[in-house]
Amino acid sequence: MELDYSLYPDLEESEWPSQPLTLEEKADYIHRLCSSWDFYGFAPDRETLQELAHWGEALVCFPLLQSPAYCGLCDHLKLPHGEPEPYLGKLPWEEADELDGREPDNSPT
Repeated sequence: MELDYSLYPDLEESEWPSQPLTLEEKADYIHRLCSSWDFYGFAPDRETLQELAHWGEALVCFPLLQSPAYCGLCDHLKLPHGEPEPYLGKLPWEEADELDGREPDNSPT
């Protein structure tokens, strides 16, 4: 899998992780990917999802229970995760609703 280095805006190119990734580097990449998905709606492509299916240990060892993207990714890959915790940020559609003056939809899913 080609890593999406745009997920590393805080690092210089010389600091980018090289492959093969350690377990901790995989966990960091997953965190960055899920944050991008949660906050900006950038979902991973098919190739990335297929590769993440082989990263189960990193997904399970370093849970991101406040991330809807993480919980959805684990569900998609049929990996266990703890009970999702309340999300403290605003999801993209919640921000859009707020900007457009719409009331939040608090109905159960």
